[in-house]
Amino acid sequence: MDKRGGFIAVFLWQLRRGLPAALLYWALMVGLTVWNYILGHGYGEDRYIMEAVITGFAFLAPFIYLGDCFSRRQADFIHALPVPRGQMYLAAVLNVFWQILLPIIPCRLFTGYAQRLAHLMYIEYNIRDFTLIAVALVGFAFMMAALTGTWHGYILASMAHLVCWRIITSGGYYTMFTTIPVANVKLHELSSFLMFFGSPFVITSQNLSPPFMIAIYIWLPIFGALCAAAGYHLYKRRQSEWAGNFGRCKILERVLRTEMTLAAGVGALSVMTATAVGFELGGLGIPLTLGSMVLAVFGAHLILELVWHRKLKALGRSSMSIIISGALLAVLLVLTGTGMGVETDIPETSEIELVDLQFLYPINNIDMNGPWYLEVPGASPENKSSYLRDGFTSPEMLEKVRKLHEKYLELERAAQYPYLPGRGAYRLQEYIYISYCINDNDGDALPEYESVSVLYRGPVNSKTEPILEEVRNLRREIISSDEFVNSLEPMCAIDAVSSLGWVEPKAGYYRVMDSEDKAEVKDPRPVEELPKDFRERLEEAMREDFKNGRFTTQDGMLDADYPIYQLGYSGEFTARGGFFLDPDSGEFVPAAGKRLTLAEYERGSHMQQHNALHVTKEMPATYGYLNEVYK
Repeated sequence: MDKRGGFIAVFLWQLRRGLPAALLYWALMVGLTVWNYILGHGYGEDRYIMEAVITGFAFLAPFIYLGDCFSRRQADFIHALPVPRGQMYLAAVLNVFWQILLPIIPCRLFTGYAQRLAHLMYIEYNIRDFTLIAVALVGFAFMMAALTGTWHGYILASMAHLVCWRIITSGGYYTMFTTIPVANVKLHELSSFLMFFGSPFVITSQNLSPPFMIAIYIWLPIFGALCAAAGYHLYKRRQSEWAGNFGRCKILERVLRTEMTLAAGVGALSVMTATAVGFELGGLGIPLTLGSMVLAVFGAHLILELVWHRKLKALGRSSMSIIISGALLAVLLVLTGTGMGVETDIPETSEIELVDLQFLYPINNIDMNGPWYLEVPGASPENKSSYLRDGFTSPEMLEKVRKLHEKYLELERAAQYPYLPGRGAYRLQEYIYISYCINDNDGDALPEYESVSVLYRGPVNSKTEPILEEVRNLRREIISSDEFVNSLEPMCAIDAVSSLGWVEPKAGYYRVMDSEDKAEVKDPRPVEELPKDFRERLEEAMREDFKNGRFTTQDGMLDADYPIYQLGYSGEFTARGGFFLDPDSGEFVPAAGKRLTLAEYERGSHMQQHNALHVTKEMPATYGYLNEVYK
């Protein structure tokens, strides 16, 4: 090989060097595809293994094509060749790109055909995901090879970046989510986007909203190209003395030490925040969390100094990494402390179409068995399925929910502000889940849904107790309102009560009606065999329980040592309140006064449950009346 052959000769020479590894990679991809077909697994069974194989080949390639980065002997040999260094690098990268991408399309197309997929989008998703991941990882791997000088240094440095980046983004998100009141799903999506922004692997297992996913798809090839370009310039300027010596690149040292120090601080912050909350450490939560963060940062700095230089004499000259890490941690604390406007983003009453509330503590209406599936009369035959949802739209109730939300924020600010990690280390006092349905300002778009958790784990003292009592009074007013009670599925569909039976203690839980649980229902009686005024008396008793916040709960089901009644619902009914999803428009519409039919599903399905309500002694009025009926 000499200059006369040009780039093509270099490309072919690199191809011969890496062809055995490429053949092995192709064989693995084809073998996985055929094995998945033989076993009859689903379409997604092998995609995670395939992504692991793609990732492994991407990181293995620099060992084969850029061995001179890790061996002084190979470095002297390559440097002696009459070939420009840049051509060697470009030929290696281009070879790996086409080799890693070659089996992806045929393998996924074969799997899609073998599974007889009705929609090509599943094939498209996997081909696109695998292709973009491969491009990003190849560029990243070759850049890291150009930065390092030993094979173990290359592996450790690459893994350190990929893992530390994810610790920083996921730990930072967790800290914000558990510290800022009513932190919502928007923070989670932003965290996932930032995670993949700098650590491009395991993309196929994530479900992001379209804007974030599109941004990731645009960014990944850019990331791969930038890394490959950086590796090209670094490789051209590498000295042969770098090979066999991990610590010669100062840029790599500073970046990795900063990342690992920052990851130690953020990791300690998130772990100790979870510990303080889990063990309810109260006032010790904040100092313990912040103190652990400081100790982790300084401890990581000292350990990394020993790893790189095996002594602490030059500790001061290596302080830039801890300064940058400390500054970034300070930024995280400032953003968290101010709340970034996340907690104060409350929709105006005029913007809200409906509100759904779930009361999770100190009361719990978990045994509503929702959503209850419907068939909507008048809907198109191929699109008639829907489901009930509890909620309300009256201006009075919407204003009460907004006031409840605002009072909760006032309560949080009175407890501790600016918000500091570890602040929620007290016993849980209130937990309400609010889901707003926002008006559709664009007539062609579906409505937006914004959900927040009103969860108070703060101190109860002279400043917070009066506000906490106001929150509780508002919660009681909402629960006792007719609009809320009528929207609950068991009350909304009271006309559809068709049977009464009982289950043995701890037998039925709240999954209710798969084929195995069906046998647990004892002595089921149809409504026709019960007193004529059964439904009217049942409604009176149930309304009394619901208006007073008395629901069957999961804990009540598990702890019961007495027979638990089960009300079965089926057939047509006139809805008393709540909403149902219009199957044609895709929007929620008021259900009150509508004639609807509860859908009947095949028993044994773990996805779709029969509509039923368990009644324990937590609902004393209803349980007492059912006792009378059964005697």
